Amino acid sequence: MCTEVYNHYGDVDCRHKEYQNTFPCNIARRSHPDSDQLLKEPVFLPTTRPNVPPGLLGCKMRRATRPTAGKCRNCSKKLSLATKDRNTNTTNSTNTAQPSESKSSPQPGQSAAPGTVTPSPDHRALAQVRRSFLQVAEKQQVTP
Repeated sequence: MCTEVYNHYGDVDCRHKEYQNTFPCNIARRSHPDSDQLLKEPVFLPTTRPNVPPGLLGCKMRRATRPTAGKCRNCSKKLSLATKDRNTNTTNSTNTAQPSESKSSPQPGQSAAPGTVTPSPDHRALAQVRRSFLQVAEKQQVTP
């Protein structure tokens, strides 16, 4: 008997069953019934369903469910997209909700928003970088 394995998610919001893989029996593998049933190559889960019509191999299919904590992939994606949309909406609303603040550029060393970096350094940093480039150029000059 070949076994189709399904994950049954136990989250309150998500009680979906999701196909994981099919474990072929000795008839489907075309091996001796007493063989060791080792896989020839690794199987990365979840897999796609095999394109074998039911009854073609002459064995019965049986279904196994594996209880799994959490949400299925589709529900997890929907939740993460909803969270991301909520975060962008709250960010936009906080930017528009404070009109009394000045819209000037941030101070040197401060970033415009959390997690971002200002694109240009202040004038002192530029002067220091220029001096260091000049010193390197002086040391690399070729003497005759």
